[in-house]
Amino acid sequence: MRRTMSEKDKTRVAGYIRVSQERQVRNGYGLEAQETDVRRFAEYKGWRPVELYREEGVSGYKRDRPSLERLLADAKAGKIDVVVFPSIDRTGRSVKDIIEIDTALRDAGASIVFLREGIDTSTPTGQLFRNIMASVAEFEGRIIYERLSKGRCRKAAAGGYVGGWLPYGYRRGEDGKVAVVPEEAKIVKRIFRWSA
Repeated sequence: MRRTMSEKDKTRVAGYIRVSQERQVRNGYGLEAQETDVRRFAEYKGWRPVELYREEGVSGYKRDRPSLERLLADAKAGKIDVVVFPSIDRTGRSVKDIIEIDTALRDAGASIVFLREGIDTSTPTGQLFRNIMASVAEFEGRIIYERLSKGRCRKAAAGGYVGGWLPYGYRRGEDGKVAVVPEEAKIVKRIFRWSA
């Protein structure tokens, strides 16, 4: 059923924006850019101001995200008519999660729009495209993970620091490589001799 203009003005819109890494905030499709896109779309549609649900530094692979849980609860409570995601990969990185989130929102009576992909999941065609693009998002996530893993392995093999806590006896050198701390190494060697 088409809404009249007065009904459009009353449409309660939620925007869900997410970045998983600080680097995205600085160089990529950061929270400000996502927020701008969501707000412009809502304004274009003549909908009332957007309630934003923000996740900063939270992976799309993680299902239990605080703002996402709040969004789902608010939708279930009947507080939201439309949820706007800047992109399908902001929803999640697995087909299963994207479909579950979409279904939960639609079951709560909210329609879903994925801006970058131009998908509205209130139609069978929109659901088909959601499934296709969810598969693409999952594929992209796996490719990114694979590249990062290979890069870390190469860096570690070259003596580089790849993150995390360094064991006692090692430190990160000024050149970015892992270096032995001689005083601590003596203690580590002594402990190994005692345990042998």
